[in-house]
Amino acid sequence: MKRIYFDYASTSPIDKDVLKTISNTSGAIFGNPSSIHQIGQIASKTIFEAKKSIASAIGAKYNEIIFTSGATEANNLVILGTYNYFIKNNNKRPHIITTQTEHESILEPLKSIEPYCDITYIPVSKDGLIDLNFLTSAIKENTILISVIMANNETGTIAPIKEISKIIKEFSARDGSSLGGKINKSSIYPLLHTDASQALQFININVEELGIDLLTLSAHKIYGPKGIGLLYAKNLLPKNNKTLNSPINPIILGGGQEFGFRSGTEDVPKIAGFQKSIEINEKIKKQNYKKIKELNNYFIKRLKNIHQNLEINGQDLSSNKRIPNIVNIYIPEKDKESLLISMDLKGVCASSGSACASRANKESGVLKSMGFNEERINQSIRFSFGKFTNKKEIDESIKIIENITK
Repeated sequence: MKRIYFDYASTSPIDKDVLKTISNTSGAIFGNPSSIHQIGQIASKTIFEAKKSIASAIGAKYNEIIFTSGATEANNLVILGTYNYFIKNNNKRPHIITTQTEHESILEPLKSIEPYCDITYIPVSKDGLIDLNFLTSAIKENTILISVIMANNETGTIAPIKEISKIIKEFSARDGSSLGGKINKSSIYPLLHTDASQALQFININVEELGIDLLTLSAHKIYGPKGIGLLYAKNLLPKNNKTLNSPINPIILGGGQEFGFRSGTEDVPKIAGFQKSIEINEKIKKQNYKKIKELNNYFIKRLKNIHQNLEINGQDLSSNKRIPNIVNIYIPEKDKESLLISMDLKGVCASSGSACASRANKESGVLKSMGFNEERINQSIRFSFGKFTNKKEIDESIKIIENITK
């Protein structure tokens, strides 16, 4: 049976050129990057070149890139690393701000420190946009971190990261430091973090222009390998040449790789594959955006011919506050689990939301935070498209959905 894959927000198939890069690197560059001999130094150079290339794509410096096992680890490093650094160097109870619609890799580590840290969750509107006025009033003197996902993984809604950065700067310029007491212009808090795993494929990201201190990326969302991601961490503390100095404590200890922020022998082939996937993405980003937006619009138009009463959860397709590949659809009186199973048996792959939450059979926290009731949540499905999606697949999927739901 031919499979029609409409779940690109969960993961994407590896690009053939990325796969070739991984294969070539695996065969030719096998040394340990920490070894001082030539074979090890070839591996080390490969990592260095990857960092330079990726940093250039997001407006960063090579020594601000920390490779991790994926976005989940990077997000854990942000939450736990900034928290641990702060409590080690301060005797105040910290405060962290995030949204109600974050990925589980942000929300779960926050739950683990909630007894020792004040946490504020920014509410969102029915269309998934965060309340900036609420955010402005929520920042306190002990706020150390604000983490807001750049493009939501269930609805595609884009957060106003640049505006959030401006709010932080305005707060920091007030009389009184973020740690309390008299003004302290040297304070680095609050830090701004964003998970851009879903966003990079479609949004031009420049960390300096956006005012970002910490940024998460994942390779497998942009046709790269699974098991590799990164954290961009701005040099915020006194610098020491090539050493990254950022207010984060490592959460994986050992040999001190990745400037001491992430121990463990680096996976050079996957890093090279990550580099290649970003280089390809930067070349096709504009045309990919246009193509996928047109396919998404076509899909909804065809689907509405079958179900006139369907509604989109989140931003309307015409909005510029959404990435074009994700559409979360409410189809009244159609149970999502039954529909997803029936579609899968006919060869169409979609999802009910985040793959992590779906596997655990959790209700969508994103849709719940947007104010939707249990009935609507249980009748909502996420379709997400990619660069390999084509019009023929959409036509075939519509016929299948029509036969299942008639």
